[in-house]
Amino acid sequence: MKKLATLLLAAGLVFGAATGASAIDFKASGEWIMGFELGANGDFNAAQGGFKSGEDNFEAEQRIRLKLDAVASENLSGTVMFEIGEGTWGQSKNNVGRSSGNALGTDGVSIEVKRAYLDWIVPNSDLSLRMGLQGVALPSFVNGNQVLDDDVAAIVANYKFNDNVALTAFWARPFNDNYAGYNSSRYDDQDVATFDNVDVFAAVVPMTFDGIKVTPWVAYGMIGKNAYYKNSDGGYVVGYGDPKNATNETDNYARHKADAYGSMFAAGLTGEITMADPFRFAWDFEYSGYKSGFSGKKHLDGADSRDQAGWIFTALGEYKMDWGTPGLYAWYASGNDGNRYNGSEQIFQLNNGASEFGVLAFDGSTSGIGRDSLLGENIAGTWGIGARIKDMSFLEGLKHTFRVTYMMGTNANESIAYGGGKGWKGSYNDNHDVKYNLGTTESALEVSLTNTYQIYENLTMIAEVAYLKAFLDDELRWDATNKVNGQRFEQGDAFNANVSFKYSF
Repeated sequence: MKKLATLLLAAGLVFGAATGASAIDFKASGEWIMGFELGANGDFNAAQGGFKSGEDNFEAEQRIRLKLDAVASENLSGTVMFEIGEGTWGQSKNNVGRSSGNALGTDGVSIEVKRAYLDWIVPNSDLSLRMGLQGVALPSFVNGNQVLDDDVAAIVANYKFNDNVALTAFWARPFNDNYAGYNSSRYDDQDVATFDNVDVFAAVVPMTFDGIKVTPWVAYGMIGKNAYYKNSDGGYVVGYGDPKNATNETDNYARHKADAYGSMFAAGLTGEITMADPFRFAWDFEYSGYKSGFSGKKHLDGADSRDQAGWIFTALGEYKMDWGTPGLYAWYASGNDGNRYNGSEQIFQLNNGASEFGVLAFDGSTSGIGRDSLLGENIAGTWGIGARIKDMSFLEGLKHTFRVTYMMGTNANESIAYGGGKGWKGSYNDNHDVKYNLGTTESALEVSLTNTYQIYENLTMIAEVAYLKAFLDDELRWDATNKVNGQRFEQGDAFNANVSFKYSF
């Protein structure tokens, strides 16, 4: 009898759990991307083998993203997204030294939590909240926001006042509790585990009217004095005041860390005009600056070498036709002057914002896993003009986008020479890859063609080819013996062809 009662109780618990679970609607989505690419001269050095240092001419890559939504109602849901890769076939370790599971045997640690957040609506209101690891982007109508557009831990609130005006506000915490210690022989700091947070607060006001959309935005950040000194080796150092490279009296003030919170201020105005549809005009204006919390010895003009402030303006005009959308675009981004002691004059960025103006030059690969960013992650420190024909289609399921872009540097040549042929770019992130900052005497030309073919409803083939010619200044990039970093340098044009298959569901 006891056994029967136990079985009935267990059955009741299972039935109850199943009944409770039935109230939650689970929705799965995701994408698989397999890419194959062949290229040359990724470092613009024809004397170097492979696409660039440590990378073959031909490589195969893949990335998988899986998203699970647990929906209780239209007022409450939770989401988690996992990412496997980006991985290169045959590679045993990824770019951060972890086993990636792409070599023979395939076992490896390559699964990441990309996003994990909770969505809910405040009862009896129009206020919606999203809390957790999520994608947060400041607004853009043209080229992607260059200040913040990335995954980050945040709380985002959305409120709609009426059909014309809404408000989005958020608090994001990009960094905290990463300071691993100090070296008393190098830094005058004892606060090992405190003041290492970065907090960003922003407000965005999208306004929509007949034929026009305008979105002003503003952001303010508190940057702890230990936030970007990850360890005694000088990790997360920004700008030109790099303590590990400060070896003389002139640089002595840069050997010490900030002693108070620094601040970030950013603002922008972006919008589009479609009154004359099918003609569309859109623009983005972004300003962002950082003021360090260092009160010690500074430059004569009162600036710290870690200070930074700059701006970017982009514009696009396009005309939509039955067979495609031709358009013209242009941008200008402030660049560094020749004085490395007064900070950077490039826009201050919390992450390396992408830019579709350059498929190969900037972070603009259409497949998402293809080679790009040969000049830099974004357009900071450059100006340029370009023309494109977007989404040309003459056969069902097949589309083409053709681009021609010419760009020049806005950085003083002195800043390039000091940076050892690459210049300096101060951005507070964990990706201090300055690539090739262009000087005012340098330019580049890119031509690209992107083709997409819908094989099935959920399967797309992307074929993209790009050619990038950089007109680099010999005197800035290498010495009279035609060498850079002790190796022979023979300037060559970069080229890459990518074929990818994307399964989305």
